[in-house]
Amino acid sequence: YGPGYDPSRFLIIFGFFDETVREVFCGVAFTDPSEELVKLGATDRSAMIYRDDGAISNAVWDSTLYVTLSQKPEEQRAFYEARINDDAEAFQALHRKYRLEIALSLKNHAEAVLQTEYLVPTDQELSKIDVKQHPRLPMIL
Repeated sequence: YGPGYDPSRFLIIFGFFDETVREVFCGVAFTDPSEELVKLGATDRSAMIYRDDGAISNAVWDSTLYVTLSQKPEEQRAFYEARINDDAEAFQALHRKYRLEIALSLKNHAEAVLQTEYLVPTDQELSKIDVKQHPRLPMIL
């Protein structure tokens, strides 16, 4: 029924998330993350998207920029070193320089997830489900 670390998808689909939910897991997944990506927080399952303002956690922004810079290894290395060495000026300069690319990448990811993982079944689709096989389904519908 989905990954154990993130029940959000099913809770959202079946209407258990409402305006009191402050945050949801970020669905960005990096396959086979490098040591650098892990240090940037790419595998941190607490990386969230916040409901109140739509903010995305810093780990997600940082990891996405690092992957974006893979085509420019010198800048990728500079970004990583700035992050690890707490060079805020260089770190923020690279974030500013690639703000649009990161935002578009995350927007495309969000649209793809919404079109594939968070589809709410139609009434017609739900009516075809055999409640004998799924006896608890009527409780949530």
